Amino acid sequence: MTNHFFSYLNRFMRSIRLFMTVLALLCFGQTAVKAQIVKGTYKLRIAAMSQAIDSSVFAPLAKYGVLSFEPTDKGLTRVYLGKYMGKATAAKVLALVKKSGFKQAYIVQEDVLFESVDGDALTHSLQFSADRLLDLSKLQAKAAWNEALAKQLHISYANGHYRLSFGLLNPSFQAVEVEKFRNALLSLGYKESFLRRFSNKKTANK
Repeated sequence: MTNHFFSYLNRFMRSIRLFMTVLALLCFGQTAVKAQIVKGTYKLRIAAMSQAIDSSVFAPLAKYGVLSFEPTDKGLTRVYLGKYMGKATAAKVLALVKKSGFKQAYIVQEDVLFESVDGDALTHSLQFSADRLLDLSKLQAKAAWNEALAKQLHISYANGHYRLSFGLLNPSFQAVEVEKFRNALLSLGYKESFLRRFSNKKTANK
């Protein structure tokens, strides 16, 4: 009976801690940055190649986003860069990519609806960095960096800064996911993060 009680108490306290963590992140985020209007997520298509790919050719672009290589059923491999919040952000990074010599690159919209499988709105992303220059070199060089985190990295641009964040989230029911990303950030050396609100509606605050 005693063991059962303490087990229940531990689960309850963990739930409380998760709730308080999300509440604190939300409160800080709301005071730091108002909602940013985002009509979609975008990536840059860098190339489509039929021969074996020498990934080192594209290495100079890694500071602007996560590189991905997607084979097609036609024998081609498409090279993509990044996951950008809003077309304006993608266009800004595209200009940097073209300056690096990849003149044929262009913007592709991703099929993202900003809602969960249950139809709940995804309204936040866990922001951990904001810099005037976009350079992911140090982040991707960290020992704790991995492919799972790379797939969740979102980049947006506003008020003169590139913002880095993890995930598309709804903190109302994804407290565990928020905590997972927060712990991942701690392992990467980022002690501070907050839930930044975004919206795909024109009525949102800018």
